[in-house]
Amino acid sequence: MQAINTKTAILWAFTFIFTSLASEYNLKSLNINPHSTFVLGGLFPVHRKGVDSELDRCGLLQEEKGIQRLEAMLYALDQINNDPVSWPFKLGATILDTCTSDSFALEQSLQFLHYSCGPTVNMSNKITAVVGASNSDVSEALANIFRLFEIPQVSYASTSEELDDLYKYKYFFRVVPSDRFQVRVILDILLAARWTYVSVVASQGEYGELAVLGLQKELVNSMHEEICITATEILKRNANDDDYDVVVQNLDRHEKAKVVIVFLNEDKIGELLEACERNKIPPQRFLWLGSDGWGTKERVTRGYEKWALNAITIMPKRFQVKAGFDDYFKSLKPSSNTRNPWFEEFWETQFTCKFGVRKRIKECTGDEDLKTVYRQEGLVPMVIDSVYLLATAIRALICPDYPNSSCTIPESLDHHHRNKLVGIISNISMNSSQGNGMVIRFDESRSVPVNYTIYQYQETSENNFSYVLIGEWNPNEKLTRRRNYSWKLVEEKDSRGVPISRCSKECKVGWERVPIADKLRGRCCWECRECTGNKYLPAVNQQCTECPKGEISNSDKTGCIAMKSDYVGKNLGNPWALVPFIFSVLGLICTTIVFVIFFLNHKTPLLMASGRELCYVILLGIVHCYCFPFIVLLKPTEASCGALRIFMGLGLSICYSAIFTKTNRICRIFEVSMKITKRPSYISPGSQVIICVCLVLIQVTVTVLWLIIKPPVADSRLVETSKRWVEYCELDGVSISLGLLYNMVLLILCTVYAYKTRNIPENFNETKWISFTTYSSCIIWFAFIPIYFSALQDYKVQATTLSMCVSFSGTVTLVCIFLPKIYIVLFHPERNVRYPSSPAASGTSGISELEPPVRFLGTVPNSGALQQSPNLKRPESPFPFLQKPAANHQANSF
Repeated sequence: MQAINTKTAILWAFTFIFTSLASEYNLKSLNINPHSTFVLGGLFPVHRKGVDSELDRCGLLQEEKGIQRLEAMLYALDQINNDPVSWPFKLGATILDTCTSDSFALEQSLQFLHYSCGPTVNMSNKITAVVGASNSDVSEALANIFRLFEIPQVSYASTSEELDDLYKYKYFFRVVPSDRFQVRVILDILLAARWTYVSVVASQGEYGELAVLGLQKELVNSMHEEICITATEILKRNANDDDYDVVVQNLDRHEKAKVVIVFLNEDKIGELLEACERNKIPPQRFLWLGSDGWGTKERVTRGYEKWALNAITIMPKRFQVKAGFDDYFKSLKPSSNTRNPWFEEFWETQFTCKFGVRKRIKECTGDEDLKTVYRQEGLVPMVIDSVYLLATAIRALICPDYPNSSCTIPESLDHHHRNKLVGIISNISMNSSQGNGMVIRFDESRSVPVNYTIYQYQETSENNFSYVLIGEWNPNEKLTRRRNYSWKLVEEKDSRGVPISRCSKECKVGWERVPIADKLRGRCCWECRECTGNKYLPAVNQQCTECPKGEISNSDKTGCIAMKSDYVGKNLGNPWALVPFIFSVLGLICTTIVFVIFFLNHKTPLLMASGRELCYVILLGIVHCYCFPFIVLLKPTEASCGALRIFMGLGLSICYSAIFTKTNRICRIFEVSMKITKRPSYISPGSQVIICVCLVLIQVTVTVLWLIIKPPVADSRLVETSKRWVEYCELDGVSISLGLLYNMVLLILCTVYAYKTRNIPENFNETKWISFTTYSSCIIWFAFIPIYFSALQDYKVQATTLSMCVSFSGTVTLVCIFLPKIYIVLFHPERNVRYPSSPAASGTSGISELEPPVRFLGTVPNSGALQQSPNLKRPESPFPFLQKPAANHQANSF
């Protein structure tokens, strides 16, 4: 009882406020069987919204949207009340005009509540349920009031997603799908047509603004990030011509956005098209994509057919009522349809005439034929379904076992009856008045199952325009095309013949999209860049991607092709592999011959004086140098790459360590002999070999440590010129430096000592050939470095250069150190003798003390000895071109 008193107080407060305002207007209502137990309320936008919200609250009459829907409710009530067998009760109705205004509708709805609570409470006449309203913002405003008074409400047209909130709108139902579905339909149409750069026009309020938010949410949550909205224009509730002009001009600024999505009701759509004509916008400048607010309404395009041509519109799938409504409506006359207080006004508007006027204006006779102008409005079936839905729920409430038992009609509906009625409505499943298998039942948000039809506004014949069904949509199958689109008068089309609405043109095959630096347009505006190198384009909207190793991109850069890998030594017929191979084989043969000659003649004076032990060490290093190309030509693996890094510097290290030991010993002997008579230390053959081994161990230690720190890696890369994958050992600058830097230090030291010993007595002039060796090696390495590092992308040049450089270094050492000795041994054995040495020749008294080790330096006598022994001949040089001319009998001999 306390709850009723609270509601009564609230109602009286509303009544006091709004009745004082509404009393200034001549408000009409339609009442049928007002004393019935079950009275349905009806809310229809019979009139448009007035220009002035205070003085002119209702505008022009709406023939289809208002009168046809209202008559559809009356028709359904007549069908129910005239069939007492199926419907054992009478339905009453109170029908009001909302004038397409939420505030006006709220004032009008007080007449419903007047039946509920007045100065004296009359529960028997309380409104049972309400059919309506049409606009979503009107339905939302009324749903808040009806929830307070527990009045169920069934809308035939409100689609706002906001109305899905069951907590907020507990008593609200609708027989049309929610806007959340139409947003998905529009998105699928955009994707199918590849329209990625679009504008949006929406009405202020729940229907338009929530639809825009829903579309933006779908774009964010979907995987189709290339679609973007370049402009969003919101039309005010009371927009005037200036507002429409501004919207149209703003849309026209975005030249590439041809498609405009429209979330407006039919009144505003007509005003928008009119603004296009007023602003001299070319008829095919915009391609409209209309929501269900546009649907298949003829009135919105009347007079602006050229600007609406090719428009795509959607609406919930529906069929016209075929159960007699058309005949009922066509038979209506002003004289017989007196229960409808707006029908006479409708007649005047429909036939452009007036009743009771004889001057200047055409007089209505009442005999005009509606058949000539009638076409069933799209939501008529939904109005009929809403009435039958409530009637079915009422029958289930009062006749639980219908038709097997009698019905009990209560004197009034209390709180429990109303909650039970809401539960019954939620679980109803009934056939629609549309037929064709259409069923009315509610999902979790109390909306009906969603299916949409897609239309295009086409010129079917000359100057005849109509909406043509071109497709359908449902959540499972998405879009299905019924017939082809027609793009009449559209100039810019893609290869499929579909108009283009994109910020940027599609990139050619094998070209990637590079988004422009714009946060708002970066997703749908781009520049095209070709996939270069070994990259391919996985999909149109993705970036160029490197092909996996072992594969190359195909000719059009759309995929990768598997290729067999290659390496330098895979084909020995290749000159880059054949030349190093043959050179190394020949070098090993020559080295073997030298070794054999040395071994067979190792006790001769010349070879004994050359330091046999270090000569064998040098020959070992030369062998390593000639073996190095074989390692380079092996298939790259971790083992072969490790061997490559070891042998790259090992052979040279052995050669240069031995040469450095020889030159250092010569230098120390003659520097000491000029000052003291004591024999220098560490000049014996054993000491020299140990020193040499220690120097080589430094190279080996550094290389092994670096192998541990950075293990060898066998990798592969693509050679652009040949489009082939090649395997190679990864050698960075550090690995090459550690492999060769120490050898360069030894080479520099050898060069320094060779220079320091250039003027020693000619009995010790082997340093001449050592100098030539070091100078030549320096030239080789100075040539190698720029060639190797300038050929980073040519693995063949790098491999051949590295192997030939090491082989050349070994060859220079072999020729300069050993060939002069071999020449004497083989062709001038008379020179391979031991000569006495004289201390007088050196100008010191200590040279005689160096007799035992002098064989390491050479046995050729100096010039002084030759002068004291006239019977001895001066040995001739095996290389006359290197011999200096004689001067005072001091010409250098070998």
